[in-house]
Amino acid sequence: MRIPRSSLHHQVYDLIRYLNSKSAPEDKVELIPYILEHPNNATFVQDRKTNVGDTTWGKEFCLPPLFHGKSARTLLLEVVRPWLELLRKDFDTGFREVLRYDELSFRMYLRAVVGWPHEVCEFVELMASQTNQYDLSFTEIIMQNLDFDTKEWVTVRESAAKLVGHENIHLSAPVQAIEPLSNDKVRLTTSGQHSGEFDSIVLAIPPAALNMIQQRPRWTFLKEQSLRGIHYEPLYKIGIHFKTRFWENLPSKSSFGGQSTTDLRFRWIVYPSNGLGRSESGVLLLYSWMTDALRLSSLPRETRIELALHDLARFFADSGINVYDEFIEYFDVCWSN
Repeated sequence: MRIPRSSLHHQVYDLIRYLNSKSAPEDKVELIPYILEHPNNATFVQDRKTNVGDTTWGKEFCLPPLFHGKSARTLLLEVVRPWLELLRKDFDTGFREVLRYDELSFRMYLRAVVGWPHEVCEFVELMASQTNQYDLSFTEIIMQNLDFDTKEWVTVRESAAKLVGHENIHLSAPVQAIEPLSNDKVRLTTSGQHSGEFDSIVLAIPPAALNMIQQRPRWTFLKEQSLRGIHYEPLYKIGIHFKTRFWENLPSKSSFGGQSTTDLRFRWIVYPSNGLGRSESGVLLLYSWMTDALRLSSLPRETRIELALHDLARFFADSGINVYDEFIEYFDVCWSN
């Protein structure tokens, strides 16, 4: 889990400080730098490996001459940066301005307000986003960029499970009921053996999961309607365990953290920030969002790992790495509405 060092996430850091004040030394949550980007992170598009700042793609993709000589990231920042600066200067005022375009998709904003041709929208979406993500609202994309434009990020050393404690994570125990009690407590009932009464309950779950709770409080019409209608971007992640951290020992341009963008089925390859430089096994995380995630989620798990290894083999083909020999095991998860 990666956490941006931004004021929007102050409650997370408050929680960590509180937990550490109550924990034994061995249980304290230790934050380490999360490397969002590393200079050697490659971009792999059209079977060509380059870097995220490559300015030659515009001409190669036959974009209008006005868009030649600029990377996809530069083009995107020219559009979103004024909005990010407005939000950082005064969030409430800036957000009211953002909401003026809330009825537009980001793609429509790029076409109708900024004046980008269709092919430029497609190019920037491919290189800097996910398939069909620009069909989300203008507001959603701006807020996502506000997060990812944060310069400093952290993660929890070894495991983010320390935030709640391994002993407090209960699997195969779906919540069946949430009931407010007359003594200002809340009773939570699960299908397992972990029911109880609490002062408060935080539901950090997707609306689809909330909808599956058999008995829960009912809120106002607009809140319930928002929960019914909210759109969660489909997301697919697969963690692949390898015998060595081979991506840190390539003949050239080894990656120590960060991520690579591709036009393969698995659109992002994330290199771990934990355990940098260790002589041990390691895990690569492959991401797909939106349409790419939906396509993968319909496939059997055995097919997904076959495709993942195939795509990684293509990506690392120029490095002499045999990912099949390195492979140990995997675990994947699909999230959707």
